[in-house]
Amino acid sequence: MQIRLEVTILLDPTRRDNIPAFERERQRTLRNFAEGLRRYEPIVQDVALMFYGLQQSERLTVEEYCRSNTGMTVHFNPHPIYTEEDIRKSRFLELLIRGKERIDGDRDWKPFNSYQKWVCDTCWSFDLTEVPNPYIVARQKKNQDLYLASNGIIIVSKSLWQEVQEALKPWVRFGNVAYSDAPHEPVDELLWMMPTQMLGWPTIMTILDRCPTCNRPTRIAMGQPPDPIMTTMTIVTEFPRRDIPIALAGSWYGEYRQGKQARVSWDSFISQEFHDRLRKMKVKGFVPADRPVYTLEEAEKLLSPCSTPTA
Repeated sequence: MQIRLEVTILLDPTRRDNIPAFERERQRTLRNFAEGLRRYEPIVQDVALMFYGLQQSERLTVEEYCRSNTGMTVHFNPHPIYTEEDIRKSRFLELLIRGKERIDGDRDWKPFNSYQKWVCDTCWSFDLTEVPNPYIVARQKKNQDLYLASNGIIIVSKSLWQEVQEALKPWVRFGNVAYSDAPHEPVDELLWMMPTQMLGWPTIMTILDRCPTCNRPTRIAMGQPPDPIMTTMTIVTEFPRRDIPIALAGSWYGEYRQGKQARVSWDSFISQEFHDRLRKMKVKGFVPADRPVYTLEEAEKLLSPCSTPTA
């Protein structure tokens, strides 16, 4: 993994009365940064410098140089650059499905389905494994073998299910699907499935409150990871010890409220082997993964100040 680093200089609130002078000083400082860091081949933009293909140790050198050579407020925004080899080394990959919108809600994002069973009378935590059956979705004009739904649910064509059920059946729940204009009539061409295994929790999740009765999280916020680049990476706390083809990871942000249906951001992840299988099958709606998935231990080792990852 290599890194793209964006270096920007932020406006000091105390200098808002003289913006032109601040702009001149910012441009002068960025030019000085570019001159002092020529060996990293920075690209000078309007209000920032861009460094491409940095290794971890090089990024830290650039950041230290910028901090030490200006009295202005400097902001660093790192992003990973993945190679095909990085992706191939990952044990799990995110299951990417074509389409920007989940198909189990209307145009106003109101869900078609409601969960009836909750697991705690105090916090009203709904049991999201008790999937409504049939599961209601909108009719789609474009035929695919995979569609994205909410709460970790995947809509699958029956034809694809026949091809992969031997591998997936021990690791998923599944059931019937109905269209929103005929919600009580299960269709023959689709079914829903939901992985039963979890890849731990995301690393940037911060639990603010828990239910006093069941101890489940009731209020969750985005946390601050040890390294800001982690916010752009796909990192889970752990991988399952068993070899499985599909699992869930992710969580929800916000708070539980009585009577409010839960909406979580669980995403499906598949093994490298199953990913290759779907790609070779040219499954309609399947999009090859564009980034690896790291465990927290792998990411911390990769981003250690003492590490120097190879390209």
